[in-house]
Amino acid sequence: MRTSLRLPVAVALTALAATSANAAAASENGPWLAALSSAFVVVDMSTGDLDGDGKDETIVCYREDTGRTQQTSGVAVFSGRAPDLRPAFHVQLDETLCEKVRVSGKKLGILLTDRKQLVWSPGEELKLRSDKGSLHAGIRATATSSAPGTSPERAIDGDLASSWAEGSAGTGIGQTLTLTLPKPTDVGYVGIHSGSGAGSRAFFDSNRIHRGSLRAKTEADVGDTAAGIDFSSLGIDAIGDRIEFTCENKAQVLYIPVNRKGVVELQLRIESVYLGDKKDDTHVAEVEVVPMLGLSETLDRARAAKPKDAAAGGAKAPADEPTSPANPAGDDALKKLDEGGGKLVTDE
Repeated sequence: MRTSLRLPVAVALTALAATSANAAAASENGPWLAALSSAFVVVDMSTGDLDGDGKDETIVCYREDTGRTQQTSGVAVFSGRAPDLRPAFHVQLDETLCEKVRVSGKKLGILLTDRKQLVWSPGEELKLRSDKGSLHAGIRATATSSAPGTSPERAIDGDLASSWAEGSAGTGIGQTLTLTLPKPTDVGYVGIHSGSGAGSRAFFDSNRIHRGSLRAKTEADVGDTAAGIDFSSLGIDAIGDRIEFTCENKAQVLYIPVNRKGVVELQLRIESVYLGDKKDDTHVAEVEVVPMLGLSETLDRARAAKPKDAAAGGAKAPADEPTSPANPAGDDALKKLDEGGGKLVTDE
């Protein structure tokens, strides 16, 4: 049975004390970077002006818990300055792990664990959210209802200060926000900031999600577009993969694992809520879709990172020695990637 939830003051104070460290991290780095650091292990960070606007972006290389046999790795680019960092680009890497990230000029170098390096250029392999042809620029947002001045598009505009809020009578349980992707996309994670992001007072004034669910649908789930068949128009509710999640009663980003290939639609459903102090509308400040890049976009395009030249004052690193942030020999082999703030490996 779906319920609304209001936490007792004592419980809320206990939860606040238990998460003071996370709150401090969010205050210092912003909610997006704080959530990334909480959900994953940050392996390397770098800064540089990728888009040529005179302002540095923050680049993060991360992976899942290093104790796991199979891990997910990712690269995120944040614009702005802490604590107002916001995601400008975010992908996960399938079947390979990132070790280091460096900016040289307007290019991003990504070192992988097998001594290979990807070189991405903005506007080409690296499309920022504002770039034409980027995934987020092509997403279309719709909802079963919307409160005045809170259109569905506000949940994908990259601005936490604006949000979508359902506009149905009551608390909003059962209302949905649907994101239609521009093309079938392998989706690794979805990041969700539940509640209003316009400040602490605004967050608690309105409802926010307690429990929710995500449905990741492929073309087979929604109908045969080539044949002009749309299941929703026929009154058929496509199931897709449903992922249930629970949000804490605080302003933060939650990364939800999806791990489904060929997704064309993501549907966020409100299952239960934390009640607002003043309003009944349930808000969602932002939804971030994190695509998964396959081998054809990563390892197949990578090139070997050249070892340190003996003439430069050191022997070449052994070929069978893995490269890692804690491996000095491996790091020395990446002299051109690291020196001078991070130059890319060249073909010379």
